[in-house]
Amino acid sequence: MFLKNEKNPDWLYLYYTRQGGSGNDDINTTIIVRDFKNKIIYSASHTNTGIPEILYPLIGF
Repeated sequence: MFLKNEKNPDWLYLYYTRQGGSGNDDINTTIIVRDFKNKIIYSASHTNTGIPEILYPLIGF
């Protein structure tokens, strides 16, 4: 959270949200990658998917 107000043109910002997961509820995960001007570069929503599979399109090269 200490970088929330820092904006550097050389950085990308990853927003990660996970909701649900209590009992029989589905786990909904959303990730958004933004540039320093808050322009969305990549966005994805997943249901009942593990973190490695969610991040694979970004780091699986």
